[in-house]
Amino acid sequence: MKKHILAVLLGTVVLIIWSAISWMGLPFHTQQLNTLPESAATALKQEATSMESNIYHYPGLEDPDLAQKVAEGPRIPLMVYVAEGTSLFDPMDFLKRLFFNLVTALLIFLVLQESYHPHHGS
Repeated sequence: MKKHILAVLLGTVVLIIWSAISWMGLPFHTQQLNTLPESAATALKQEATSMESNIYHYPGLEDPDLAQKVAEGPRIPLMVYVAEGTSLFDPMDFLKRLFFNLVTALLIFLVLQESYHPHHGS
C-alpha cells in the first residue's frame, strides 16, 4: 500500500515538473497563445457589461446565419471570459492544479494497475 501511495505522489510531482517545464521552458505556448490587442480588449470591456464569466464562442450555434458568419469571419471558436478581476498568482489556483494532478496520477496508476493485474470475472 505504501508503494502505491508513493507511486501516485511521485506521479503527481512528475506532472507538476512537466507542467512547469512545458509552460516556462518550451516555446509552443508563447508561439500559440497570442495577446489580444489592447483596442480589442477595451472594446470588449465596453460591450461586455452584461456578460458573465463563462466560456463563449462566436458565432453561436443557435445563430440562424451560422454558416454564413463562419464563412465570412471573424470567428471565435473559444474564449474564456472572466468579468471580475483576479490575482495573477492565486495560491488557490496552485492548490487546484495540485489536486487535479494528484487525481490524474491516481487515475493513471489505477489504469496501469488494472492492465497489469486484470480481474478475470464471469
